[in-house]
Amino acid sequence: MKQHWLLFVSVFAAALLLHAPRLNRPFAPDIASAAATYQILFARNWDEAGFAELRGVPCVGQPSGGVAERAPYLHHPVLSYWIAYALRCTFGWHEWVFRLLPFVGLVIAALLVTAVGLRVLGAIGAFLAGCCFLLSPGVFRYGDMPNPESLVLCFLLAGWLLHERIRENPTRARKLVFFAVAFCGMLVDWQVFFLAPTLLLGEALRPAAQRRWREALLALWCCLAALLLTLAHFTWGTGSIEFLGTELASTMQRTLGGRGTGFLAFITAQGRSLVHCMGVGLLLAGALLLGLVLTGRASGERSRAAVALALPALLSVLCFRGPALDHAFWWMPASAFFALAGGWLLVKLLHVRALLGALACALLLGSLALDSRAGERHLGMPKGWYQDVAALVDRFAQPGDVVLTPDPFGPALFYTRTRVYENINTPQQLLLVQQRVRSGRVHMFMLLTTAPAHRELCAWLDAHAHRTPHPGVLHWTL
Repeated sequence: MKQHWLLFVSVFAAALLLHAPRLNRPFAPDIASAAATYQILFARNWDEAGFAELRGVPCVGQPSGGVAERAPYLHHPVLSYWIAYALRCTFGWHEWVFRLLPFVGLVIAALLVTAVGLRVLGAIGAFLAGCCFLLSPGVFRYGDMPNPESLVLCFLLAGWLLHERIRENPTRARKLVFFAVAFCGMLVDWQVFFLAPTLLLGEALRPAAQRRWREALLALWCCLAALLLTLAHFTWGTGSIEFLGTELASTMQRTLGGRGTGFLAFITAQGRSLVHCMGVGLLLAGALLLGLVLTGRASGERSRAAVALALPALLSVLCFRGPALDHAFWWMPASAFFALAGGWLLVKLLHVRALLGALACALLLGSLALDSRAGERHLGMPKGWYQDVAALVDRFAQPGDVVLTPDPFGPALFYTRTRVYENINTPQQLLLVQQRVRSGRVHMFMLLTTAPAHRELCAWLDAHAHRTPHPGVLHWTL
């Protein structure tokens, strides 16, 4: 590894050059910015109620129960949220603070992809794989999203590399390092639990005489320990095993279900998500490599084991069908596999004919760069909408007032000084909140574009509240 320091320095510099300038950009009307909403809510709840008082449990507002109530958010393990909150407490409220942790994860993941490529492809293939990873559309769009995706990639790749070291020399020290890394990763997100089947599949793809099942099964003990600790914290944090069971059952029902979507529609949606995240070139390279491995035509023990890195994304999409239908970034864990496949294909072409390989490198990397820069599809909201709405909220609402909306205000919650509670859709919900407000006024904000869907609420507000004329939003004061 030491003689390849220039390779890692090059990938590190490319990661900083491509992604560091984007670190402090304002939140925008896209899913990568909207994902910050939850971390913003967690941080504000911990600020207001106290981290220790809430026992470190992430909480969101409970609109139907009124603004005085907080609901535990038990969809993910909490380690990444704790680190993000510690960064927020240290550096304050800035966009880059909420993107810092995933950005660091993205840079480390690029270096780890290069390290895996060095073991299975050689120096040139490792460099090309690192470039493909950094330029892949999903990584560019979602790599610094305030969510665990980049960290998931880090821990999956680190677990794979450490497992390879254990296979070479299964010392106790190496096993302890592997256990600690995998355990911490599983406290970050459920997707890291798929490291266990990834390693088992990697062993199954190797020749029978070279399989090391005992080392691969070590990941299962990490899964068990991380699961028990997470559930123990949730139980202590919520104060009730019965409540925890109800919450987890509700969460599983929302995430594991496909909302009645048919099999063909689900497959079509995931195909679009794959193209959105990987681009056509990397998809073709990945399909070719996967086909060769499954038909036994791909040589190289480690190359076949590395193909198993595609498994976490596939299991994530199959196990969490509900979110996978809504968000393309659920395929992010496959970015490493497709980047390695791209590096593998380009190296093969370079070996066949140098000019052909150089042309293929230019075409693939150029197409990835163009696709990545194209950005996400427009979601129907003007640029700067979140900041504009936040400015309006702060203009009309005084400290102590309550601001309600039926609309998803997203990262406007970051920019406004006043707490905004979303999903208040009926007069009954509004009255319930109003009864709990001891001081201050109650405001309702609504987008003009969504007002037709809330005719009943608009009519009630016109009859019972004062409406402030404004060309951008509808605003009532009770």
